[in-house]
Amino acid sequence: MKKHYTFKYIQDSSHGWVRVPHSLVWALNLTARISRFSYQDSRYYFLEEDCDAEKVLLALKEKGITYSLVESHCEYWSGRSRKESYSPNTVIFN
Repeated sequence: MKKHYTFKYIQDSSHGWVRVPHSLVWALNLTARISRFSYQDSRYYFLEEDCDAEKVLLALKEKGITYSLVESHCEYWSGRSRKESYSPNTVIFN
C-alpha cells in the first residue's frame, strides 16, 4: 500500500462521491461495508460522501496513510447514470 493517496472528489448540487480504486477497497477489506448509495465501474468505486467514503478514509488514517481530495464540481454528475449501484456480489468487467 502507498503512503499517500490522491482521490477525485466529485460533487454535484446535492451529493458527492470519492473515486477510489477497487484494489484499495479490497486491500482494506471494506467491500462488505459499502452501501447501495455508492456506484462502481470496471476500475473504481464512487463512494458516497456521507456514509461510504468515510469508511475508507478512516481506515487509511488508522494505518498512518495520508490522503488528499481533488474536488470536481458539476451541476449534475451524469456519470452516476452510467454506473452500476454497488453490490458486493457484482463484479464488472470491461
